[in-house]
Amino acid sequence: MKPDEPQARASLPVTPPVPEDILPRPLGRYELVRRVGSGSMGVVYAAIDRDSGRTIALKTLHQLDPGALFRLKNEFRSAAGLSHPNLVSLHQLVSHDDEWFITMEFVEGVSFVDHVRQGMSDRPGAAPPPERLRPALLQLAAGVSALHAAGKLHRDLKSSNVLVTADGRVVVLDFGLAADDVAEGGEDGLLGTPATMAPEQAAGNPASPASDWYAIGVMLYEALTGRLPFTGPPLAILHAKQHEDPPPPQELAPGVDPELAALCMGLLLRDPAARLGGADIREALGEAPLGPTESGARFVGRDDLLSAMRDAFQLALAGSPVCVYVRGRSGIGKTALIDRFIAELRRSDRAFVLQGRCYERESVPYKAFDSVLDALAQHLRHLPQEEAAALLPREIHELTRLFPVLARAPVVADLPQRNFVAPDPQEARRRAFRGLKELLARIADRRPLVLRIADLQWGDEDSARLLAELLSPPDPPAMLFIGSYRIDEDDAPMLRELRRLGARPELKALVRDLLVEPLSPDQAEELALARLGRDSDSARADARRIAAESGGNPLFVEELARHIAGHRGAAPAEVSLDAVVRTRLAGLRPAARRLLDIVAVAGRPIPPSLAFTASGVTDRSVLGELQAQHLLRTLASRSGDTVECYHDRIRDTVLAQLGGERLAQLHRTLADALAQSADDPELLAHHLHAAGALKEAHAAAVAAAERAAAALAFYRAAQLYGRALAWAPDLPDDERRALLRRRADALALAGRSAEAAPVYASAAEGAAPAESLELRRRAGEQFLVSGNIDQGVQMLRPALVEVDLGYPATPGRANMSIITRSTQLSLRGLGFAAVREDQVPPADLLRLDVCLSAAVGLAFVDPIRGYSFYQRGLLLALQTGEPQRIARALAGVGAMVMSRGTANAVGRGTTLLKEARRLAEQLSDPRLLGLCEIVDAIAAVSLGRWRRALEHNEQGAQILLDRCVGVGWELDIARMSTMRGLFMLGELAELGHRAHAWLREAEDAGDLCGEVWSALYSAYALLGADDITSARDRVRGAMRRWSKDGFHFQHMLALILETSCDLYQGQGGSAWQRLAENWVAVENSYILGWQGQRILFLHARGLAAIAAAREQPHNAGVLLAAAERDAAQLEEDRALRHDSVAMAALIRAGIAAQNGDIQQALVRLEAAAASFDTADMPVHAACARRRRGELLGSSGATLIAQADQYLASRAILRPAQWSAMYNGSAPT
Repeated sequence: MKPDEPQARASLPVTPPVPEDILPRPLGRYELVRRVGSGSMGVVYAAIDRDSGRTIALKTLHQLDPGALFRLKNEFRSAAGLSHPNLVSLHQLVSHDDEWFITMEFVEGVSFVDHVRQGMSDRPGAAPPPERLRPALLQLAAGVSALHAAGKLHRDLKSSNVLVTADGRVVVLDFGLAADDVAEGGEDGLLGTPATMAPEQAAGNPASPASDWYAIGVMLYEALTGRLPFTGPPLAILHAKQHEDPPPPQELAPGVDPELAALCMGLLLRDPAARLGGADIREALGEAPLGPTESGARFVGRDDLLSAMRDAFQLALAGSPVCVYVRGRSGIGKTALIDRFIAELRRSDRAFVLQGRCYERESVPYKAFDSVLDALAQHLRHLPQEEAAALLPREIHELTRLFPVLARAPVVADLPQRNFVAPDPQEARRRAFRGLKELLARIADRRPLVLRIADLQWGDEDSARLLAELLSPPDPPAMLFIGSYRIDEDDAPMLRELRRLGARPELKALVRDLLVEPLSPDQAEELALARLGRDSDSARADARRIAAESGGNPLFVEELARHIAGHRGAAPAEVSLDAVVRTRLAGLRPAARRLLDIVAVAGRPIPPSLAFTASGVTDRSVLGELQAQHLLRTLASRSGDTVECYHDRIRDTVLAQLGGERLAQLHRTLADALAQSADDPELLAHHLHAAGALKEAHAAAVAAAERAAAALAFYRAAQLYGRALAWAPDLPDDERRALLRRRADALALAGRSAEAAPVYASAAEGAAPAESLELRRRAGEQFLVSGNIDQGVQMLRPALVEVDLGYPATPGRANMSIITRSTQLSLRGLGFAAVREDQVPPADLLRLDVCLSAAVGLAFVDPIRGYSFYQRGLLLALQTGEPQRIARALAGVGAMVMSRGTANAVGRGTTLLKEARRLAEQLSDPRLLGLCEIVDAIAAVSLGRWRRALEHNEQGAQILLDRCVGVGWELDIARMSTMRGLFMLGELAELGHRAHAWLREAEDAGDLCGEVWSALYSAYALLGADDITSARDRVRGAMRRWSKDGFHFQHMLALILETSCDLYQGQGGSAWQRLAENWVAVENSYILGWQGQRILFLHARGLAAIAAAREQPHNAGVLLAAAERDAAQLEEDRALRHDSVAMAALIRAGIAAQNGDIQQALVRLEAAAASFDTADMPVHAACARRRRGELLGSSGATLIAQADQYLASRAILRPAQWSAMYNGSAPT
């Protein structure tokens, strides 16, 4: 026996065996009835499954030690996926209260030899009756052939492990020593029973399929003669069978059939290569072979694809994530190819493999990953606690909330619970994604990781986004992802989303696309011959016919071979897969056809109990009949067995035979069965809709939407509300508007503002005036905050007119309004009489909300108009006395005022922000508290305090994400000011990571505002990487989608970036020309009234003027004078901003250098560097010092080297170009 691992033995307590006369207590849902057998490893009981009421067999361990537990798990995993009438069906591997057991089909019968020699046990030399031996031996060979065809060996076949039931069915049991068809014997030592062990095993060599056929030879020998081929002590038996042949059976039983005796001796040949096998058994008994006799016979060709997968795995081993898509038509061999590759990895123990699959009608979120997380949870459950704990990510709570199955692992279940109010669903999802990413990365750090998901065509968009996140920077796990899908379903939602996400540069390079094409005629013929299991002229003729008819599809080859073999030598008139399936369907009894129809219509794996209930079939043996004919198969899942069509082509053929009326009836029948429980209203809605019961389907969809919303699955809720609306076109107007509003609310809470806006607008149509105005207000705000500025203004402008507020026609008029309202606010003060919201007249409240919606939507786009509406909103809020809206308005006005940047503005802004925070704390409103942190960050940016801004944003975002929902706008503002702070700090790598992550999230949510901000800031990182083309493309691509009406913050940042690209490339004239062309728009927008914008613009324009003067000596005087004016204006902000002083000095250094005054330039550059140091802008400072080094000549080499080293550490690939961009000098 194999010795136990010392480490494993230490980690698992040994439990004493259960006495034979004591029946153990119930195990979960299983009631033990009687003890039916016992072996070296465990005890088998007959048990009742209380959930289904059926009798099953339950196998437990004699004692729980590491070696026994390993073998129990191995027994289950070796055969759990197999479905064959001559192999016992394994159901579940269960761990319950420190007990481990397998549940399986209950088989009652006698051993193979006892069945064959019934009544002959006392007559050793008598030959058994052939009518008992031949069918039993054929079935035994069929079962073992099926095991080998699945790539498995039994390794312990003997008479007691093969039962024959009363109706003559032969069933192979006990897979405790089963293994993949690879060499393991050398490592494991002697495995099996000496009497039936093959000579090569006795010699310590690896087992093979031939070893199992030797064991069958031993059983046949005993059946023929009544005795074993070799007897005596175990070691003597093992020695003898390596060096001797047993006596021929006819010497011991003269009446034995000579052909059977020859077959027996051929099975007992000592040379495994010469030994007979399953096909020989069938031929000797006069039966056509139905399949290959060796596990490799199913797989032919594909060497180029296997090589590509091996190369991808090597890349993953080198530390890079790799994504391999295996695509092809149904049945073309995608699964076989991937199985073959994974079998290679497993044989060499080179990787940890997680596998999952999508199902067509499954209604779980993240359906592509659901079964993967099941497997991952199982993995964590089986690891030692300490090892599992080391793998857990920081965001394990969020990950477990998304995938509750992880809580089945004790290491997760035992974690202390965190108390927090439901966070924003988008951030909850982001944290969960990060958690899974970190968990997989930690696994990959310890062992090469392969993640395989089949049937991506049935996945969902959220699964695509999760996959994209796992593969994207920062810090993706170094894993090989293998996804397979049908090529004829390219337009499926998950595949569409994967194509869109895969276009990102950081993902595009990771993808390897493998097309599985039909086998060549020669390969198809080779496979057909292997499937026929015989080699003769007629077999080769049949194989050629199959190859031609199959079109190279391996599934068709297999089924056609089975079809031909079933005709016992007389070739069928039609050789086509449809004919195969139609033949099988025609031969079904009515009960079997009803059960098959129900499973086909279900379209996804369903519990057998549901299939039996819906079909009205009570005979449970019908399922086995359909499995034996490869029409249905059963799968094990965490909730029990499920049943599905054996292949999609089977399902397609079944459905094609069902008329529309019959199909609708079956959907109705399934719906009625599902309605008996409230477990899955979404699946119920699907079947009701397919049955034509639109009214009931509508109600079920609404119920499913409400359940999803209660679970914070807001986007799913929105989709279900959409179905409910589509399925009830004749809803009364008021009900339709109510559902539209609920759908829009769900979309808004899901962070899908761009999708929510038009739904709100639709809900407003035909509504009462006040309700219509409220819905149009929401639509306008959602349009604006999602970046759809023109639509938002178009929606809000008439609403503002309706409440007598109006929309400033020009920025100038907005500025006049600001001056007027500032005076009013100063005279009035901030006092108010607080009232509850329900005490404010609804019309006043609605007017205020319309105003604040305009303020929120425009403040960080068109700031002059946004400021105008914020001021009006504050006056209206103070007038109403409603504290929550007053606090929001105070925060907004405070941020706007602080951003003006004058000493007076900073004083007034500080007062406003303090009052906003006081109210937020008084109200204990987490949304307001988070908003106050974010506007404090904006204030810190206005004062040039970058690190303080990052701290405030981090705190504000944490509050909002942990305790609020529907806070996408606030988070966008926090991210935007964080990007600004990171750039000023010179943290280009971090800026790039965050900007790329934000861009992905914004694209997923359809958030154009977030897309544009993140794209613009990511361009700085691209520029740092010297990817000038991508940087420009990123800027221009973003702005092509942005509003062209006006000049916004986004236009300004894009202008600065394009100018920076010009300077980086040494194109000073282009930079100056670009700024000059945009000057009128800049001036008319009043955007330079915001200090941060003013400093950036003046700095860029001053540097552009110096660079242009270098290129245009004839115009140098004018240009340098313009640069001096910009420097002078920058100095006006010196009271509050050290960076403005530094930038003024930098420009004047450039002017001096251009005029030939090198000494003055050096003094100015030193002053600039010192001021940049004070401003906490180290990259700017390094560029100033590098420029000093350039002007100093050879004596400045050290300065240049130090600057270059520092700039390289900040993710700047070409320091000379970057420095030129910051100084307006020529790149050197």
